[in-house]
This record gives sequence, structure tokens and C-alpha cells, in this order.
Amino acid sequence: MNFMNNYFVCIILSFLLTLLSIPLVKKLAFISGFVDRPNPNNPGKIHKKETALLGGLAVLLGVIPSTFILKNFTIETITIVLLTIFMFLIGLQDDKKNLDYRIRLIAEFITASIFAIVVLKLNTFSSIFSIFGFVIAIFWVIGIINAVNMMDNIDGATAGVTSIATIAILTIAIYQGNHLPGVLSSALLGSALAFLIFNYSPASIFLGDAGTLSIGFLLASTTAIEFKESIHSFSPEVLAFPFVLGFPIYDTTFATIRRIALKKPIYVGGGSNITYRLISSKIDKQKVVFIEYGLQAFFCIVALCMLWGNIYIYSIAIIFGIAIPLIIGRRLF
Repeated sequence: MNFMNNYFVCIILSFLLTLLSIPLVKKLAFISGFVDRPNPNNPGKIHKKETALLGGLAVLLGVIPSTFILKNFTIETITIVLLTIFMFLIGLQDDKKNLDYRIRLIAEFITASIFAIVVLKLNTFSSIFSIFGFVIAIFWVIGIINAVNMMDNIDGATAGVTSIATIAILTIAIYQGNHLPGVLSSALLGSALAFLIFNYSPASIFLGDAGTLSIGFLLASTTAIEFKESIHSFSPEVLAFPFVLGFPIYDTTFATIRRIALKKPIYVGGGSNITYRLISSKIDKQKVVFIEYGLQAFFCIVALCMLWGNIYIYSIAIIFGIAIPLIIGRRLF
């Protein structure tokens, strides 16, 4: 039970650190010019007033100290923290200068490669399985980073979905006795919950790209560590990967397919995400957020059933996990 107490302490500590830092971070954002201004011509900017953009800093001020307090300074922990900071800095530049998407992709590829080699130990390409494992890890990390970034389009969405996802990740970590993802998910859970207090509608602070890129990497890396044996062995458990972080993946897939169908660039926002489709259906914004929370909770339940159920539960879970999103997507398309 000692590790359970450690995770609880980690959640409380990261929660308090983020909660206490947000007022200072908001002031810093306005002083330094990291402010998101309304733009009626941009469907991705539906807020009504200038809002601080440095929310990601407040989250990391909770996550990083909590992680190091409860986890030794191992090479894996240090690597993940440094890569998270690197993604935060890339996002910070994107918030300030609107970076070319190719520069971001290069930075994400470097981050994913270092993580795969140093943390997942996918550094021996002696077999075709090792190569496939490395490629899957790269695509996973880059995909989740961008999925979380694309999902951040309405007050409370990313912080709430992240909180639900980290509860599932922590549950798996406790069951498997995986300490590093347990600490990382605990720290991120506490910080996300604290941030949600200020980010829920009407939000007084946004994550910004700095926040979504760093949180996206933390979610991607933590889940990859949980399932690294599945990556090595290509066991059926690997199919639970997409469902643990189901809503960001679903939202990004839906938006990408819709942009292709409308012959629009997939890397340019244009109101194709689930959020905007629900709003265009005349659903209240707060109800939209709760629908997104519900979908993420559904995906997490599917993932847990796939991990711990017998073959029948596994099969039913994966059928429902695919069928229900397809039905919803068809109605919103």
C-alpha cells in the first residue's frame, strides 16, 4: 500500500503546485505577451476576450517537481522530463511565432526517437520486430502529441480528457506494478485537475501549444511505457493503445477525414473537429465538453476490458469501441 500512498501524495502535491502557480503564470502571460486574442474570422478561436496562454507552464510546475520527489533521478525519468520541457519550448515558439508545421514535425520526430531509444530501449535493430517496434513508437508519440494539440479547442476539454485518461493510466500502472508511469500519471492527474478549475468555461487561462505539446508527449510516453512489453512482443494488448487515449485519436481522425473529403489541407484548422460539429448541431458548449468527457471515459472502459477481460469480453469491447464512434461520426460528418 506504500506505493498507493505515494501516488496519492503525488496527485495532491502536483495539484497544489499548479493551483498556486496559476495566478502568477497568468500575470506573466500578459506581461510577456503570451495572450490569445479573439478572432471572429477564425473558427478555432471561439472565446470572447483576451486570455492568458501560458497554462502549460503552470501544469509543468506541478508535474516536474512531483515526479522528481517521488521517483529517483533515473536516466528514464530525466529523459522524459527533458523531452517534455523541449516540447514545451517548441510549443512556446509556436504560440509566439506560429511555427511552420514542418519544423514542429521535425522536433516531434527527434523527441519521439530519443524517447524510443533511451526509455523504451528500442535501440537494437537486430530483427524486423525491433524495427517495427521503433516505427510504432515514433508514430504513436508524434500522433498523440498532435491529437492532443488539435483537441484543445474549447474550454475544459483537454484538461478534463487528460484527467480521465490519466486515471485509466494510473489504474493500469497500479495493477501492473509499473512505478514510473504511476508517478507520471499521478503528477499529470493532479496538475490537470488543478488547471481545469481555471480552464473550465469561462476559461481564464489556456494551455497554448506549449501546454498541449508537452501534455501530449507526457500522455504518449506514459502509455508507451505501460505497454512497452506489448510493443516488443506485438501481443494483442497493443490494440488497447488507441482506446486509452481514445477521444484525442478519434477527434483527430474524424477531423482529418472530413478535411480530406472537403479537399482542405489536413494541417490547417477549419472547424472539422468533433467540438465544432457538435456546436454546429446547436448543442450548448458546456454539454459539448461533457459529451467529450463521456466519450473519453467510454474509450478508457473499452481499453480496460480489452486488457483484463477474457476473449469474449475482449471481442465485445473492441466491437463496441469501433462501432459506436463510427455511428457518432457518421451522424456528425
